[in-house]
Amino acid sequence: MAIPSSGIRLEATARHRLDLGGPARLSEPPTARAVAHRLSTDPGRTQARPVLAGDVLALGLLDEVSRLVIARYLELVDASAFERAVIAARDGVGETTERATLAAYASAFPPAAPSPMADGDTLAEVLLTWLANANPAIGPLRTLVDDRPLATVPGAGYRDLVGATGRYFSAAPPFGPDGQDLVTLLRAPALAAPGSLSAQLEWIRDRWADLLGEAGAALLRRLVVGLGVIAEERSRLGLIGAMAGGGGGIGALVGIAAGVGAGVVLLGVEQPRQPVAPEALAQQL
Repeated sequence: MAIPSSGIRLEATARHRLDLGGPARLSEPPTARAVAHRLSTDPGRTQARPVLAGDVLALGLLDEVSRLVIARYLELVDASAFERAVIAARDGVGETTERATLAAYASAFPPAAPSPMADGDTLAEVLLTWLANANPAIGPLRTLVDDRPLATVPGAGYRDLVGATGRYFSAAPPFGPDGQDLVTLLRAPALAAPGSLSAQLEWIRDRWADLLGEAGAALLRRLVVGLGVIAEERSRLGLIGAMAGGGGGIGALVGIAAGVGAGVVLLGVEQPRQPVAPEALAQQL
């Protein structure tokens, strides 16, 4: 199987409400700016804190890292891992529930183009979506990948499917520098730095170069660039706050944003509104 690299799957309702294409390469700065602006100016949002493009960028990069780690696992450990996981999950939750859950996921998180996907590929996407939602630093970005409605679809068993997938990999061959099962390995950055998406990227940069291998060299370079962009954005955030006489910080920036009626985005640039293209796990849902 091959894990699609077209970008993070976006929840369909959010895609339409924010006029976004999907999946989206949030790891590209122009896309991150556009998405941050739309989230910051979304009439339906309930949080006063502005959405920073650096956080959107970080979420996209984390998804790309997870996809590469899965690809490395398939290459070096078991090329049929997700096909085997589907069979194990089917045995665990029942074929009817398994198929209903995968179908519900495909509807709630549609691919870029309507084309048949193997069940193993879809299960990998389910896991990636769960990982994003389980990240404690996701904050207001959760609306982009919100899996909570999926958990209430009649006849489906999203939480049970994720739990069964986690149980399969907990008994499968380990991987990575610490010899962890795949799901635990994929969760490691979020558990190591639960308060910040950018801190998770720093953790990956410092610890996973060998894990990502030659295929990850270009991604690591983009990750370093992304961290620089995030640092510049946060520096400007502090500068704007100081200029407002508030001593810097989010509060001052929110005030300025409200005053000019604009979203707060990377480097202060507003973007035009154009479409852009386990048991233990279950307990944590």
